[in-house]
Amino acid sequence: KNVYVICCTTDISGLQKTFQSRAVMYRLSRLSTKEMVSLLAQESSYRNLDIQGGIPTLELIAHWSDQKPRAALKVL
Repeated sequence: KNVYVICCTTDISGLQKTFQSRAVMYRLSRLSTKEMVSLLAQESSYRNLDIQGGIPTLELIAHWSDQKPRAALKVL
């Protein structure tokens, strides 16, 4: 009762058709530079980090990480 299965993939063709027909699919897109900078600013504030260069540095980190939050947080 009340079992939820969450499956993440970059290639939907690898999933069986029966699974695809029963699943609700959500497509996720990359974050914009503005969203990435906001995320990085929030995280740096939470961690009490002083970022030299401010917003331009966070924009550079967002660019280096190819707009991927996990990669950006590793750089941060």
